[in-house]
Amino acid sequence: MAQKLIQGVNNMTVSASYLNTAYASRFGFKHYGYDCYGSSTVYAQGYGVVLATGTDSCYGNFVVVMYFDVEGIGDVIANYFHFASLSSKLEKGAFITKDTALGAMGKTGTYATGIHLHTEMRKYK
Repeated sequence: MAQKLIQGVNNMTVSASYLNTAYASRFGFKHYGYDCYGSSTVYAQGYGVVLATGTDSCYGNFVVVMYFDVEGIGDVIANYFHFASLSSKLEKGAFITKDTALGAMGKTGTYATGIHLHTEMRKYK
């Protein structure tokens, strides 16, 4: 049965939308995702598997998740960037649900100007 994804941040406010023009002017490249802030704990958006976790100089602390059988789309890959810290339970191959905490919102990485979460989602294949 197909699943509907939920927002992983409680009391969320979007601060930079997909292809935000002000972002491109400020940083010199397109914004392929959305930035948001709200409650500090970031949760998974549905049932899936962790594909990767780690730290990158540009994106900071990150998590990559594949969500299975999303209604009307199929499998979806989500990238989450700029965490202050990641949940100690996350590791490659771990199955997650909407009740799984991914980590704490932060401002790690080159392009994080304040505490927020950057999310990008793509259809798998």
